[in-house]
Amino acid sequence: MVYQKEKFFYKNIEIPTRLVLYKNNQRVDFSFWPINVLYKIIENRILPESYRNGYKVLLDKDKITDNIILPNYDGFMITRPTEDELLTTMYNFWFEACSVAKYLKRDRLWFAKILENGPIKGFMLQIILWNESSKHDWNNNNIHSQGKNLETQVDIDIKESFKKCFSKYDKSDTWDSLFGMIELFKRLAYELTMKMKVKYPNDSIFEIEKYIRQLYER
Repeated sequence: MVYQKEKFFYKNIEIPTRLVLYKNNQRVDFSFWPINVLYKIIENRILPESYRNGYKVLLDKDKITDNIILPNYDGFMITRPTEDELLTTMYNFWFEACSVAKYLKRDRLWFAKILENGPIKGFMLQIILWNESSKHDWNNNNIHSQGKNLETQVDIDIKESFKKCFSKYDKSDTWDSLFGMIELFKRLAYELTMKMKVKYPNDSIFEIEKYIRQLYER
């Protein structure tokens, strides 16, 4: 019925893909790899990350894959961030939070919603992923890196907090969701800084949040 024309890169090699939806509502994602890449994978005994969590050879008339390495189920591991990665994600979140607040104050609701449902939630998801992986000694790949199974992996109190992080197309409701995201992000970011022994930038965050609340109250 419809397909998306996409591509990605593996070791600087462009891999064309097609994401296809069929009439029976089945979806199949195709990627077309050069055969020389397969030979390299077999020779080096290193699977691309997307195959480390499992694969099945459906047809190989030439038996090229007879000696291919088996999956070891360590793909897409959520690893411990560096101090710079953690702090950068924190500051990026607060930058976007200020942007949402400013556009709400200017009655530019459409653009505020784009920011609210785009960049800021990406930074919030990253903090959630790191927080969950930290509970498993930074050795967790049970949670999808884009949050597809998020509700099944987080604690109930975090899951309940999600309800406050989404809003309808309404200025007041969007302010509420912004503050809901701020409260959840602050809590998880602070916990992460404590676990990683990183100094929490309390003074800066206090001033940023103060500014956001001033925009709300004016």
